[in-house]
Amino acid sequence: MIRKVYSNAILMFVYALEMNFSLVLINFFLASLIIQTDNLYTIDQGLQMIFWHLALQLN
Repeated sequence: MIRKVYSNAILMFVYALEMNFSLVLINFFLASLIIQTDNLYTIDQGLQMIFWHLALQLN
């Protein structure tokens, strides 16, 4: 479970770099990963919020 969450986070980070998204967005979700490493629910919630922000930027 932990491995899956982190691999998804790494993939999202790579996508964000490739698509040249704002540094603020990248820093936001890196901080959410680093701060909440002991709470899978919070990490997943942070990733969902990042997907939401990315979807808004794409539209």
